[in-house]
Amino acid sequence: MFDLSSEEKRWTFAYRLLFTLAVIAVLGVFFLDYYYDNSSPLVANEGSGHIYPLFDKYHSRYVYLTKTQERIPPILVCVGAGSVLIGVIVDRKRKTPLCSAKPERLGRSGSGSNTTRTLPASWFDDF
Repeated sequence: MFDLSSEEKRWTFAYRLLFTLAVIAVLGVFFLDYYYDNSSPLVANEGSGHIYPLFDKYHSRYVYLTKTQERIPPILVCVGAGSVLIGVIVDRKRKTPLCSAKPERLGRSGSGSNTTRTLPASWFDDF
């Protein structure tokens, strides 16, 4: 299914997996926020369990959620933030920067100076 024969391919797969989890979590939070705003009751209903208020920012009103509905968005936020944090920690353990140093142009465009230089690698130690 996946060719993970080399170490670089495994790292690339891990980064893509973490990125995908973060994107899905963020999109899930936005979707659930929109879904809850349009489908939840505007009045608390103890019989159905819709007793937890959520402020609807789009319509400036409160909607009421069940306990499960209230707990899912924070879990998705934690998954997304955790994926990003794990990606940064793993990248630091590998001792490689998230992006490579690109040449920086000196002088203004149109001037005779087309000298290029690269940024020192020590500038990326803190990332």
